[in-house]
Amino acid sequence: MNAKFRSQLSPLSLIIIMFLIITVVAWLGWDVLFRGKAPAVVHEIMSIEDISSQEVTRGNIHVRVESTTPSLRELEGAALEVWSTRQQEWDQLNIFFYIPGMDVRETAYAVARFNQSGIESIRLVQSEPFEPEEEEIEPEATR
Repeated sequence: MNAKFRSQLSPLSLIIIMFLIITVVAWLGWDVLFRGKAPAVVHEIMSIEDISSQEVTRGNIHVRVESTTPSLRELEGAALEVWSTRQQEWDQLNIFFYIPGMDVRETAYAVARFNQSGIESIRLVQSEPFEPEEEEIEPEATR
């Protein structure tokens, strides 16, 4: 700020401005303001599997997110959120993401891989937008 502008603001005005800035950052979150988007909201942890071997402890977590079109950045935030609560359980962790309408017995929408240090990779498995299939109704038999 230049000296002329600063001299026009009272100390109380500066305190109010700083309070408003802190409030906005706290309310929206650092990621929303400076990284673009908030993390995808984890709707449900559907299953947790321990697939450890004698050499290494490994786990798989299957997660459904609320958004039907989450970005990789949103999924990364969600993956870090899940990993932070489970990081002590395994040396390696895979988090499989499913969006609403996906059959969890099929390929996941995205997968994040972690080691004990943190995230190794995250990638979309389905590159095309997912569209849930409409339920098919059998036509009534004609009499």
